[in-house]
Parts: sequence; structure tokens; C-alpha cells
Amino acid sequence: MSKNEIAKRQRLIISMLSYGPMNLNEITRRLHEASDNEDELNFSRSTFKRDIHDIGYLYGVMIEFDFHTRRYYIASGDDKVSSVYDTRLYETLDPCDSLKADRRYRQFILLDERNVCDEHNLPTILSAMESNKMLSFCYYNFEKDEHTERTVAPCFVKESKYRWYLIAMENNQVRMFALERMSRIFKMKKKFDRKSLPDIKAIYDNCFGLNMPKAGEKIEDVVFTVNAVNRRYLESLPLHWSQVITDGDDGRSMVSLHLYITYDFVMELRSMGDIEVIEPKHLKDKIACATSNLM
Repeated sequence: MSKNEIAKRQRLIISMLSYGPMNLNEITRRLHEASDNEDELNFSRSTFKRDIHDIGYLYGVMIEFDFHTRRYYIASGDDKVSSVYDTRLYETLDPCDSLKADRRYRQFILLDERNVCDEHNLPTILSAMESNKMLSFCYYNFEKDEHTERTVAPCFVKESKYRWYLIAMENNQVRMFALERMSRIFKMKKKFDRKSLPDIKAIYDNCFGLNMPKAGEKIEDVVFTVNAVNRRYLESLPLHWSQVITDGDDGRSMVSLHLYITYDFVMELRSMGDIEVIEPKHLKDKIACATSNLM
């Protein structure tokens, strides 16, 4: 069985158990339903035990067996925030696994086919991160139309607009690499000290999208107004955890954020159409300039 098929089976197991405990017969039945090939996802009890071990090692998802109910479940702590984050992470591994898992529903689902991630590389990358091992790979640069050999300290993987990216340290700088442009990926024996690296997660907590702030840029207070329709969209899917919406004048609403003003954030505001930036002035000027150019 290929690495892709094994990874697919393991993601399905995580996805199914993230919704609740299941016994081995239920898991086996769901895997058969998810497969177009009768034998592709068939597996024995011993194979399932190996999958449990590999899932724990590669994804940090601990699957345990309840001897009272005779069901397998994902062990999680009492931290509600952690639980919500873990659920989102399981879905991100393959957001459509739970829908694909029943053939009866496939005729009703229109999936976006633009998922370009080379998924079989994820286990190697995640394993290198978990063990603090350096990663080497060949990378294709679209702009220069050239391949280069890279050696990096892998920090995180991040999803953005149908693509997965490796966030890594290279020559004391934070770099981003699209997974589908990486080849010949190899986990090296050389280790790196994660504690000596910048707190990349903290930086991304204060960003929108993929791009990181440039050197010297600071977190800023952003205030803009939106119409009633845009308010409903922002309430259903906030731009950022710091978002606060209050009632404004003339039926408009005031949106406040506290974050880095990155390229991705500016482009998102431009795409919203009917907004008016109140502060900061340099962001207001950017949005106004883009609007005038369109007109």
C-alpha cells in the first residue's frame, strides 16, 4: 500500500473519531464506505494498532480504547480552547473526509478541486518538527523559474487559500515554502534548538492570512465602518480574534481590530467593497488609492 493510501486512511480515522467514539467494526465499515476501491482501505486489527501508534507520533493525536464501552476515542484534556483547536486541526487534515466517508452523499456535494497540497509530504515534515530535526529539500521558485537546495529548521505548517506552507527558519530568517513546490524532502540527523527560535506563533496570532509583518512594523489599532450586509458576514466569520463590532451612525457599524497591517489584510479589506477606514491614516490612504484606481 502506498504512503498516500496510508495517510488517507489515518486522516479518515482521525476525522471519524473527532466526532465521537466508535468500535472497530464501525470504523471498518466507514472506511469501506469512503473507499472507491473495495480493498484500498481494508485493514486488520494489527494494522489498526500500527495506525494508532503512527497517528500519535505524526499528528500528536492520542487514540485510546475504552474497555467499558468497547470503543476507541480521541483522548483530550479539559481545556475548552484546546478542544476547539484540536477539532479544527483534525478537520484541516482533510476538511472533506467526513463528507466523503458516505457514498450516499457524494452526488450532492460540489467540492472545490483547487486543493494543490502534496499531502504525502506532511508526515515527514511533521515528524521533523516533532523531533526538532533539520529538514532538507529541493524548492522550485516560480518567479525565478529555478530549483534550489534548502536546509531549514521547520517550525510550523500553515494553510492559506487552498495551499499549505512550511514556516521555517533559514539563515536566521523566517521563510515560507509552498508544500507543492517542495521535492526530495529529507529529515536530517542534525537537530535544532526550538527554544532559540522566534515566537512565530505569537506573531501569527496578531496577523491576518499568511504574510508576516516586515521588520520594524508594529501592531496597530484598525477601525473601519461597514454596511449591514458586511457586518453579518464579519459576525459569522470574524477577520481576527481581536475583532469588535459596535453600532455606528447612519445604519453603519464600527469594526475595531488590533493586529499587524500586512499585505493579506489590506487585500482582504479591498475585497469587501463598501468599507470606510477611519484609522490608521496610512491604511485609509491605501484603501482610498485602490478604490480610485478601480474607478
